[in-house]
Amino acid sequence: MREDAQRGFTHEDYTVGWICPLEVELIAALEMLDEEHEGLPQPPSDHNVYNLGSIAGKNVVIAGLWKPGNNAAATVVTQMRMTFPHVRFGLLVGIGGGVPGTTEQGEMPEEGRIHLGDVVVSKPTGIHSGVIQYDHGKAYNGQFERTGALAPPPPVLLQAAQVLAAKRARWRRDPLAENIMRIDTTAPKMSRFRYPGADKDHLYPPEYVHRVRGVSCRQCECDTDQRIIDSLAEEADKDALPLIVVHRGTIASGELVIKDGVVRDRLAQEHGILCFEMEAAGALADFPCLAIRGVSDYCDSHKNDDWHGYAAAAAAAYARELLSHLPIDQVTRLAYVPNLEKLVNFVDDHERQDILEFISTRDEGAVQADTLKQRHKGSGRYLLETEQFRSWVDGSQILFCPGLPGAGKTVMTSIVVDHLQQQFLDTPAVGIAYFFCNFSQQSIITEDTFMACLLKQLVQSMPQIPGAIREYFARYRENKRRRPQLDDIYQWVNLVASQLSRIYIMIDALDECEAEVRTSILSQIFDLQSNCRLSLFATSRLVPDITSQFEQYPWLEIRAHPDDVKSYLSGQIAKLRPFVRKDANLRELIIESIAKAIDGMFLLAKLSIDSLKNKPSVKSIKSALKGLPTGSSAYNQAYQATMERINSQDSQTFAKKVLSWLVCSKERLTLSQLQHALGVEIGSSAFDEENLPDIECLISACA
Repeated sequence: MREDAQRGFTHEDYTVGWICPLEVELIAALEMLDEEHEGLPQPPSDHNVYNLGSIAGKNVVIAGLWKPGNNAAATVVTQMRMTFPHVRFGLLVGIGGGVPGTTEQGEMPEEGRIHLGDVVVSKPTGIHSGVIQYDHGKAYNGQFERTGALAPPPPVLLQAAQVLAAKRARWRRDPLAENIMRIDTTAPKMSRFRYPGADKDHLYPPEYVHRVRGVSCRQCECDTDQRIIDSLAEEADKDALPLIVVHRGTIASGELVIKDGVVRDRLAQEHGILCFEMEAAGALADFPCLAIRGVSDYCDSHKNDDWHGYAAAAAAAYARELLSHLPIDQVTRLAYVPNLEKLVNFVDDHERQDILEFISTRDEGAVQADTLKQRHKGSGRYLLETEQFRSWVDGSQILFCPGLPGAGKTVMTSIVVDHLQQQFLDTPAVGIAYFFCNFSQQSIITEDTFMACLLKQLVQSMPQIPGAIREYFARYRENKRRRPQLDDIYQWVNLVASQLSRIYIMIDALDECEAEVRTSILSQIFDLQSNCRLSLFATSRLVPDITSQFEQYPWLEIRAHPDDVKSYLSGQIAKLRPFVRKDANLRELIIESIAKAIDGMFLLAKLSIDSLKNKPSVKSIKSALKGLPTGSSAYNQAYQATMERINSQDSQTFAKKVLSWLVCSKERLTLSQLQHALGVEIGSSAFDEENLPDIECLISACA
């Protein structure tokens, strides 16, 4: 029977933190308390809502999360430890997805197969501390390596878990079942904590996919013959409360919900994982903590909410019993010196990233990196050394750089961005933002997305995110408020601009943005210039309604510089056939002929040199050079020649498929995304990694 304790407790009296992400887990936790205590004041910076109480003489702070995930858990833990400085360790208690298969050694877990309603407790095993972050790592040598070490549970909790396991093995009664019975499932809205029954524990083969998303297996008529039935389920009384089986080992934590049996088993076999969840890695960043998870599903497409209540109750029951086996003096005297600085920095970094993603999900930095890779070494210096550009960097407000299609405007914009980033690397008071317009994305480039993207980049350059943006984010996070509207974004852009000494904005390919949108964008930037030191660098084709807006400002035409073109062609000749590389006169002829024909269009130089790659003789190359396309129809002729080369090879169907994905995709595809798109097999319900096309084949098919 719980009692409401009216004794006066202080923040320093609480030594155990109990984190439960979901409401169903919070209810189960509260039902485990011996006493419930009155609330205590907390600083304005602490946004958590706490429930205070005691179990077996230990004072416990219980906190939920505003949303699932490691970042939210890290924030809650940090704020809890600042408000309750004597909290020595934490219990992360809730539900998770169980792995019914084998361990990394190819053996079944010691306690037998994991079933729904079982409990999984983190325990150091092999090289793992008890919890691994399965979606955190780096790509290296063609493989994904998981990185980052998480703190292991404190020895006193591991010892208590071991003692509890030993006592349960000897007892005829099950204290965990008794703890679950503290929950009155006959009360209104508490029926979800009842034991669903062994006949509701449905396990399917990993490759058998749920037939209709959003409805139960029974409603969509999943094949009952596919269910895996074991002797335990057949012999169990479907209504009797079972002996709760506890498994101890590795728990996997990550931001993704695993709903694929094949992926589940692949990750589990690689690391000996018993359970998947979404918060432990955040809580364990620098905090002694034990993860306790009730198994509510099998991490497959058949997962549902039927077992949530009972699984949450089973986990809470174990946590209560664990605290009962922990000596009081061990909790109060646990040797742990708080090291909040590291955890605070961890949370600040993650919260900062959350706020930036809240402002805009667009990643212009990735576009910049991909574009800069296309730069031929040393090219573009001519523009950076012009008087117009230097004047613009030093003080002029606007520099308009028109150019023909294929002149290299986008690459030149990326060169300017890189130049400014290097020049002002150690000057955080200078804001740098850029935007690459793209015709294929015309429908999704709006005034809102453009200004939000610029705001995100300007905020990134600041040591601290302005308080107004943080407060708005906090209200959105807690109250599900709408995302930022255009008026909010303009207000914040002006606020950020007032805190920066100088702002540089680069916009590439204004002509690839809808006329109404670009007019509004330019109008807002021109208005902003009246309130701060803002310099705009913009590129475009010569479109009348665009050029008219820049008539009163300096112009600098972008065109392929002859020296850059010749340097590029010299490097590309090495890719032609050996007889070309051996003939100095032929090499010179190729360079001079192409450089003369392209008339400042860098893209045309690339297409022209590519057209020579398969030429078998000197005569065929000289003939091709005489027929190099020039003038207004040059691109049409060059692309026609490219398609003729593609059609003449055996892989023309594959090449056209590659080009179709590149042309029709609404967003720029990474090489990996393109590989996966091409690897999809129509009519197949599962993706086969062996069907990924080789990168070299992909490139050569379109060469």
